[in-house]
Amino acid sequence: MKKLDFWLVLPAFFLSILGLVTLYSIAPEFFQSQAIYLAISLVIFLVISQIEALFFTTLSTIGYLLSLLVLSLTFLLGQTSRGAARWLAIGPVGFQPSEIVKPFLILFFASLLAKEKGGLLKSMAALVPPVMLIFLQPDLGSALVILAIWMGMVLAKGVSFRIIGAGGLILVASLPLFWKVLAPYQKERLTNFLNFGSDPLGASYSQIQAKISIGSGRFFGKGLGHGTQSVLKFLPEYQSDFIFAAFGEEWGFVGVSVVLFLYFVLFSRLLSLAGQVEEKKSLVFVGIFAFLFFQTTVHIGMNLELLPITGLTLPFISSGGSSLLACWTVVGIATAME
Repeated sequence: MKKLDFWLVLPAFFLSILGLVTLYSIAPEFFQSQAIYLAISLVIFLVISQIEALFFTTLSTIGYLLSLLVLSLTFLLGQTSRGAARWLAIGPVGFQPSEIVKPFLILFFASLLAKEKGGLLKSMAALVPPVMLIFLQPDLGSALVILAIWMGMVLAKGVSFRIIGAGGLILVASLPLFWKVLAPYQKERLTNFLNFGSDPLGASYSQIQAKISIGSGRFFGKGLGHGTQSVLKFLPEYQSDFIFAAFGEEWGFVGVSVVLFLYFVLFSRLLSLAGQVEEKKSLVFVGIFAFLFFQTTVHIGMNLELLPITGLTLPFISSGGSSLLACWTVVGIATAME
């Protein structure tokens, strides 16, 4: 049996346990399902961690094609929630394809970028279909996560500044088109972020309540079960999109500091491992880092009103079986790649 890397596993495990305890306190109706998903995720992690690294790289193309298939099925068989078709169901069990495909896309992008010739252009071509399929659900947050994964791996590959500059110019030039294709609620979120507080009972409400929640936690927090903003349901989506605010209210500055420290240990270990292995494996570690770091940063920034609302979960902590499974899958892949 392959030895587990506790610098990877323990931070992820403690974050998951803190998420479970917080859910039990603020949203007990989500606790049982999250505990079951955590148990399943840990079993899958243990299985994946024992697989030879060559297996992942060999089947990365199949994983990519399956990802496109599953993402496409959301438009035919997807369950619509709040105007977005993001979920598929197998019997009584629902899952979110945009979360599940992240590990597969990391492996595929790494296999393309590791090639000596044409890897960058091939990866750019491969990036477009999954990003567009996720964006059109619509799910801007997850589409940005996939884009961040690819960009992180490209930067790690060491592309020239000319290419980066050209890409930046193309991105700026495409902003007007990007604005036109956004859904109305997405436009509302962006305009509200630029003019925060203009609609305190509407578009600004969630982030106002998040700031109140975090601030009221002070140094030691109000204690489990005593977070009024979440328990009394003033804070929307306190079990997922705004769980950082709910956590801060009950655990305070001390608890938030512990969470940030655990993320720091996890991210540092991923970057450390990226510098110790050959290129293809290194790109996988960078992709995993980009996935977890970007999603964590955006979630916390959204809760602190530093970034617009995107609906991204907090890795390992937020309620959601698909998100938890994706996070533990990449930890398993990272363990197998060592």
